[in-house]
Amino acid sequence: MLSFDRITELASDAARELRITAEVVGTTPGGPPDGGYAEVIIAVAGSGDQARRVLVGLDRRQSPKKIKQQVRARLLEGPLVSPDPQV
Repeated sequence: MLSFDRITELASDAARELRITAEVVGTTPGGPPDGGYAEVIIAVAGSGDQARRVLVGLDRRQSPKKIKQQVRARLLEGPLVSPDPQV
């Protein structure tokens, strides 16, 4: 099972590969800490209402390649989770 640190690295790599200016704000268990589910929060840069936060739910038992594919797919979706409250 991938560590939360490894999930964070993979999510950062996925954004970088898409040439998206983004920062992984955090990776947290989506249930019990020793469970297989993780949630990654990514702040995507943009001007005005283009900045947003993205939440990606992941199974930590998947391969690194599959994790990156899921993060990339989520980042490429239309308007994502919510406007970034820091903007």
